[in-house]
Amino acid sequence: MEEDRLTLARISVTNFNETPLHVAAMLGHAAFAKALVGYQPNLVRELDSQGCSPLHLASANGYVEIVKLLLVEDSSVCLVRDQDGRTPLHLAVMKGRVDVINELVSAHKEVMLYTLDGSSETILHLCVKHNHLEALKRLVELDGDDDDLANAQNHNGNTILHTATALKQMETTKHLLRELPGLRVNALNANGFTALDVIEHVPKDMKSIDIRDLLVAAGALRAIDLSPVSRATNPAITGDDHDNRITSSVPYERRALLPRPPSRRSRIKKPGWWKKIRKVMMNRSKKQYTWLEKKYDALLVAATLIAAMAFQAAINPPGSLSQDDKTIPIEGNRNITFYEGTSVLAANSPIWYEIFWTCNTTSFVAALSVVFLVVSGLPLKRRIFVWLLMAIMWVAITFMAATYVLSMIVLTPGTFESHSQVKNWTYGDFKSIRKRIVYTVGITVLAWVSLVGVVFVVHICRFLMWITRILVVLVVHICRFLVWIPRIFFKCCRKKRVSSPRSHGESRV
Repeated sequence: MEEDRLTLARISVTNFNETPLHVAAMLGHAAFAKALVGYQPNLVRELDSQGCSPLHLASANGYVEIVKLLLVEDSSVCLVRDQDGRTPLHLAVMKGRVDVINELVSAHKEVMLYTLDGSSETILHLCVKHNHLEALKRLVELDGDDDDLANAQNHNGNTILHTATALKQMETTKHLLRELPGLRVNALNANGFTALDVIEHVPKDMKSIDIRDLLVAAGALRAIDLSPVSRATNPAITGDDHDNRITSSVPYERRALLPRPPSRRSRIKKPGWWKKIRKVMMNRSKKQYTWLEKKYDALLVAATLIAAMAFQAAINPPGSLSQDDKTIPIEGNRNITFYEGTSVLAANSPIWYEIFWTCNTTSFVAALSVVFLVVSGLPLKRRIFVWLLMAIMWVAITFMAATYVLSMIVLTPGTFESHSQVKNWTYGDFKSIRKRIVYTVGITVLAWVSLVGVVFVVHICRFLMWITRILVVLVVHICRFLVWIPRIFFKCCRKKRVSSPRSHGESRV
């Protein structure tokens, strides 16, 4: 260019689709772009075959230095649209270029109000649609306290909250509800749906349930629950196209999540008493569901730990395993043979080993049964099933405690004495650690059995109270039914008496 300054001037009369400044902006060559702007400032306003200026390309690729250079030369370029109706800010938002967004909005803040041609989607719609939460946060900060942009609706009447819930974007929905106090959570789209209606029509999973809870906590309602005044003042887009969907505001692969227009039956207003009853039942079922979830989580964790302990005790029993084959003589001209890899306790005391193995296996199987029932997917949504699982857990815990007691007994030297020897213990014998351990274990077992007994009695009392309450309700309903039958009978007889004279009179006539 230094040798021939007409080089750049000739480019405008050639058939090239892009100028050198387009290439520099696309590849991020800031020094070359600066030189081009210095020689030919008009290149900043040149458009390629797609209607894109160099600022479009630099904004889409996130080259902040080039964006600053182009805005200093001509800031009005940030208002230029390409052939798809997109400004450089639209492209920066779609790519999540937060630094570029700062520069473009600082140059011309009114560019934030430019919507996409055809769909009326704002820049906030694009942030949500392309899942760029940081860009959304920055644009909301730059917009200030004005909530008109956050509540703006596209051609289908969907706000950014509708789009975020349809795409099941948890963090975006949480940010909108917490950081935008002026956000209208009950805005209606063209189909008459609120954001809560949209999330209830998508396939259910944990994310959709969490989003629904967030909306309910923020005061969101279904369209059917809105008052007529709210419907009248709601600036939902209404048109002749009743079958509009939110398809235009979400990607094609998300169209399976779209809600359908409400049926005529769903629009029928329920009586006030029915709403109160339904609200009470929903709150009760929600509390019961939360209680069941907590119980299931606690049972699953406890059962897993007990199963792990029982498994460890099985592969490493008290007394450990024999390291080699050997025979040891004992009293009475008898020998004990230990085989490599087998339990020392099994060879030394088969009876105690059998008791230990029975208790440990029972605890292991009971704990695994609880784990299997919880993760099996069976509809265990009744309290009686929770009580059943808790009873199985009592068995597992009790036999695990018995396993511990047996381990302490067999690991303590000299505990295999006869009952007559124990009765002859003196005060001096109690000083030995061995005998004190035995008595400690006995007292502990007694305390444990007492605790289990108290808990068992409490649950039996609760069960009897539950049965009694059910029987009382059943008796009340039976009594009402027995009272209702004679009334119906007398009413039928009265109708027959009233109608019989009329029939006789008609026959005479």
